[in-house]
Amino acid sequence: MAKGITKAQKAKIWTKAQEIGMAEEQLRDLVRWISGQDSTRELTKRQGIKLIDVMEGKRSVFENNPLNPPLLRGTILTSKKDKKIIGRFVPLATPGQLSFIENLKKEAGWDDEHLTNFIRKRFSKDILDKLGGNEAGVVITVLKRAKKKLVTEV
Repeated sequence: MAKGITKAQKAKIWTKAQEIGMAEEQLRDLVRWISGQDSTRELTKRQGIKLIDVMEGKRSVFENNPLNPPLLRGTILTSKKDKKIIGRFVPLATPGQLSFIENLKKEAGWDDEHLTNFIRKRFSKDILDKLGGNEAGVVITVLKRAKKKLVTEV
């Protein structure tokens, strides 16, 4: 019988998720993708090792896996026959992107409310931190255009 995941593994998984900016729902989807389980408590010790290795980039994963763009959302085929798991693996915006957005916001003459309203309208999200990497790229592009427009008007 397979041994259950250790407390140290669980702690490392949640700490690593926080370090890399992975949302809880993304981590849970990754757990489902690796093990078919809904919770880290239900993982075996071996599955815990695999999960940590994937999160640390030590283990190569399938080419069409949800962690590698452009496949940010879709069906993931598992090793079990004909089993499919739906995933929501969207790489979150990096701290560098978020910082760049904050700087551009000021340079473009936008305030917090303007940016929040734009994000709500365009992406249906309330918080800048929940943007995906591609969404942050869109925000950066829009802010660059607004900055350029502001400069040419002056």
